[in-house]
Amino acid sequence: LLEIALNALPPQLRRDLYEASANLLEPRAPENPTLWATVAQHLFHAGLLKREPNARRNAAKSALDRTATSLNEALFHLNRSLELEPTDQLTKMLLAEKVLIPQGDVQGALALLDQQHQPEKDPAFLRVWSIARRINGDIDLARNGLHCALSMDVDKLEAARIHNELGNVENESGELVKALEHHRQALFYYQQIGDSVGISRSLNNQGVVHWKHNDSTNALRCYQQALETSTDLGRAMTLANIGLIHLDRQRFELAQEAMQKALTLHTEVGSITGQANSLLNLGIICSQSEQYEEGARHYQKAHDLFGLLGNRARQGLVMTNLAFSMVASGDGKR
Repeated sequence: LLEIALNALPPQLRRDLYEASANLLEPRAPENPTLWATVAQHLFHAGLLKREPNARRNAAKSALDRTATSLNEALFHLNRSLELEPTDQLTKMLLAEKVLIPQGDVQGALALLDQQHQPEKDPAFLRVWSIARRINGDIDLARNGLHCALSMDVDKLEAARIHNELGNVENESGELVKALEHHRQALFYYQQIGDSVGISRSLNNQGVVHWKHNDSTNALRCYQQALETSTDLGRAMTLANIGLIHLDRQRFELAQEAMQKALTLHTEVGSITGQANSLLNLGIICSQSEQYEEGARHYQKAHDLFGLLGNRARQGLVMTNLAFSMVASGDGKR
């Protein structure tokens, strides 16, 4: 009814009403971020195209912060922002870091980021570009980009994020000492600014480094510390890592228990990516403990969720694991 009433108004009066509504809501949006989508839509109807991109970016951030299932909503707002400002660096960075990379589209992220002129002037942009390069296997490029970003004038939060990613780079390079140094430096900055999510992430990453280098005792110690400070999403990620350690030690019941808790938390916070990865890991745990039928059910659910995310690479990994599970169960023909 409201839409019919608005459409019955003279065009200029309709635009004035949308502008007045946007002006009323926009100051309130920082405290209630869910309003940004409405502000963006009202600016669109008011024809205020210069103000709309900022509202679209904030609407995308709100969607991603609210729940991890909102990738499509964020993608809509960011694509609209790029339509209006095709060269905007912040929009490209958000689209690459928060949507394309989580979806597994690293090539798409790199193609988008490599369009940017003079990225070396923005440390946050360089960090996101380096994340994509690391995932793509370009370790030296990623390391150089991160050190370049760290040499700039950055605040403690951005410094923590850069050190966190440098830790990931050095871990993939097999440099245990350097990886731990960077993750501990990230932890130091997160503690200084009181970022509990960052603190949990840093402790979790230290655990990953220890585990990769066959030190499961210290890995579990870091994971237990991470659990003490983490939010639900952080707890889910840490529990999943604890489950993988138990799996590595062939403690299948403990592994299944931890991974099931991780799945429950990922479901509660709406993280489709987390749910899919937890189901994949549950499939592996069940297959290795010869619970083949239950494992197949987990694999199928993981395959469907990765499909929703558009992550075909992970779908392929799921089907490969399912195939090996079927061979082990004596169902080689299938």
